[in-house]
Amino acid sequence: MDALLNELSKTATILLPIAGVVCLIILAMILYQVLKVVKNLPTTIEKVDQVLDSTQSSVDQLQEPLSTITNVSRTVDMVNDSAVGAVSTVASFAMKHSDAVVNWFADTVDKKQSARAKRKNGNEDVEMDVDVEMETKTEKEEDFGIYE
Repeated sequence: MDALLNELSKTATILLPIAGVVCLIILAMILYQVLKVVKNLPTTIEKVDQVLDSTQSSVDQLQEPLSTITNVSRTVDMVNDSAVGAVSTVASFAMKHSDAVVNWFADTVDKKQSARAKRKNGNEDVEMDVDVEMETKTEKEEDFGIYE
């Protein structure tokens, strides 16, 4: 057993320095690669700065059209809000004064039909029949389905 340990000691004495040299060579290669990267770092940073500058100029050029689009969008929103407000005001007014609107419409239709009947026949009896017929129609109130 002593002979085996002596032989292993001799072999280790020979192999350990060789393994150390191999490790030093690998470490030197790694350090050389790191040195190359560090030397190229300023050039790389300059290239990245140029790319960032060109990108910033492109973004600056796009800023004006984007602000124009934003202004147009705001204008469209204001027009939409105004239109919604106007329609809701008209609908509210129509709901509050629906009887007056219906009566006004019925009166207008009555007058137009009376005038047409007079022109066609020139007879008072026909005009009376049309007026009576329109009175029965206006007595029925219609539900337009608009509720507040």
